[in-house]
Amino acid sequence: MGTTTTLALVLDGEAYIAQVGDSRAYLVRKGSAKQLTKDQSFVQRLIDAGRMTQKEAAQSEHRNIILQALGPEEKVVTDFYRVKLENDDYLVLCSDGLSNQVSPEEIGRITRTAGRPMEICQALIEEAMHTGAPDNVTVVAARLRSPESDRLATKNGG
Repeated sequence: MGTTTTLALVLDGEAYIAQVGDSRAYLVRKGSAKQLTKDQSFVQRLIDAGRMTQKEAAQSEHRNIILQALGPEEKVVTDFYRVKLENDDYLVLCSDGLSNQVSPEEIGRITRTAGRPMEICQALIEEAMHTGAPDNVTVVAARLRSPESDRLATKNGG
């Protein structure tokens, strides 16, 4: 048995993301979700080679074949990403139990309407479960705020 992982470190207005497997990171900016990571999977390789479309990959019987996982292999090759953040961006990290069930458009919509990170996580998990998620669903959400905006919110009673 093995596991996949995606983690993020936020430092000086940038997110540094590390990934193994098919857990994902999304940046939600102004209600629009953008996938930051690429799955380390068989179908992603076919997409990258131009041999399969995203739509075909979502329906493929091979969509759950990952190329790496933590645990079974002695060594893994971690993919790294870096993204510049803006005030009020959200980072959403999730397992494939969410990303296989909930589209980026829905992730953006739910993040925009749900409010606080804990409520976003609950709403995303509920949506995945409502669609019949056959896998475990794990979600972490974080709202990014600049120190200046926090000072202004405190000063103005917010």
